[in-house]
Amino acid sequence: MTEITRNIVWLNKISENDRNLVGGKGYNLGILSKIDIPIPYGFVITTHTFRNFIENINEKYNIGSKISEIPDKLQNLIISEKLEKDVENEILDAYNKLGDILGEKYPKVAVRSSANTEDLPEASFAGMQDTYLYIYGIDDLIKHIKKVWASLYSERAILYRIKNNIDEEKVSIAVVVQSMVRSKSAGVIFTVNPVTGNKDEIYIESNYGVGESVVSGEITPDLFIINKSTSKGS
Repeated sequence: MTEITRNIVWLNKISENDRNLVGGKGYNLGILSKIDIPIPYGFVITTHTFRNFIENINEKYNIGSKISEIPDKLQNLIISEKLEKDVENEILDAYNKLGDILGEKYPKVAVRSSANTEDLPEASFAGMQDTYLYIYGIDDLIKHIKKVWASLYSERAILYRIKNNIDEEKVSIAVVVQSMVRSKSAGVIFTVNPVTGNKDEIYIESNYGVGESVVSGEITPDLFIINKSTSKGS
């Protein structure tokens, strides 16, 4: 059984039954950790936390089923509303523990979206929710956790869910908090060529830096296609 607190799951404690709790990205990172593939240390603020937060907002402001009609208002409410003190304390404890692991009092972290509808066979949701890099200190962390939550209700994200017939009531989001990597270069790797569908090829797009420019589409990245059998690339 997964060792969790009410609101936090550490990446190396994620089990195969936790996808809805930690979202698509969190789940996949947890699986990578289980098979000893090195990933940055971190934890997940669960969908349970998010749902409770949204329920409190709904009770207070009577949002109801009007989400698609008032995305800007809902985003502003999410960002401005305070977390419950026990939730904030659990996040603080996890952040401090991460600092102890890394030997830093205030570690720099990536704050990453992990929706429960991410990485589906029929809809990837790539880039639909926000991710923030080099976040530092508990106040900044709490602020950006709420900004990730709010990004679930951007107009673009809502329209994408409508287009793909995804039930709004079933949508939720977790937040992955990982130690920041000072990378020389970074990017995206696909274990199947997404352009041709060739399962014998690994497809890599990369650039110097942390990779945000690749994911956001700001630049034309370097492209490498690797044959899985020969390990030769082009």
